[in-house]
Amino acid sequence: MLRIVAWYVTPIFYYLRLSPNVITVIALITGICAAFTIIIFGREAYVIGVALFILSIIFDHCDGNIARLKNIPTFFGRFMDGLFDIIVLGFIQIALLSIILN
Repeated sequence: MLRIVAWYVTPIFYYLRLSPNVITVIALITGICAAFTIIIFGREAYVIGVALFILSIIFDHCDGNIARLKNIPTFFGRFMDGLFDIIVLGFIQIALLSIILN
């Protein structure tokens, strides 16, 4: 479902002429901000944190779309995308665990 939403967001990044790697970094920053929002503000702002995490997933799909549209997929981009996905998911899991334990 979020992949379909990403197709509607992708033209924004295409017209801004951002490279797929820059979009991957934006997705990483958004995901880490989501985790820190949940950790710092706790249950009062976990909805905002989850919304930022969903936005991070949409951006993550957009970088692949841009790479395919511009015909510039690289091994480094795929590696960086996977690594950043693991980092974001790890931070989100820690943030949600912090809510459960408090």
